[in-house]
Amino acid sequence: IIGLSMGGQIACLFYEKYPNKVQSLILCDTHFGLGNLEKEEIEKFINSRKKPLLRGLEPKDIALPVSRSLIGNANNKVAISELVNSMNKLHKESYLKTIDTSMSTFHDHIFPKIHVPTLIIVGEKDTFTPPSMALKIHQLILNSKFLIIDDAGHLTNIEQPKVFNKEVLNFLK
Repeated sequence: IIGLSMGGQIACLFYEKYPNKVQSLILCDTHFGLGNLEKEEIEKFINSRKKPLLRGLEPKDIALPVSRSLIGNANNKVAISELVNSMNKLHKESYLKTIDTSMSTFHDHIFPKIHVPTLIIVGEKDTFTPPSMALKIHQLILNSKFLIIDDAGHLTNIEQPKVFNKEVLNFLK
């Protein structure tokens, strides 16, 4: 694998297990592991996602409010629509398992072990994994480049696809 770009949690875990297979990393809107969140942040996350599903709702029923909480610009109807459509396709049981797994992950120990060129991308308006968190990750990875994408929240690739794609391609070159 020349480059690896996916959710930061998965990329970090893959790198930890197979560092010799990775020549570069792109970490987008990454965190230290949701298990590291403060208790009230975990409660907020569970209340907005897991509890409604356990009460009988489907992912499509919570798609709009979840999307609005992740998109940095509430007027970005295209990004909201794209995320809602994506969430509408989620299987409830799989999503519940993903939530449970995410809430128990810790991968902050992996960042200092990363020794390949790494691009860290974060949205300027990301409240879930804010730029301050991405900067801390950047400081832990020696060969990293730090990029904040303006007018984007947690989903930089959906909210600012042209800027995102341009920066990713420049990094990979």
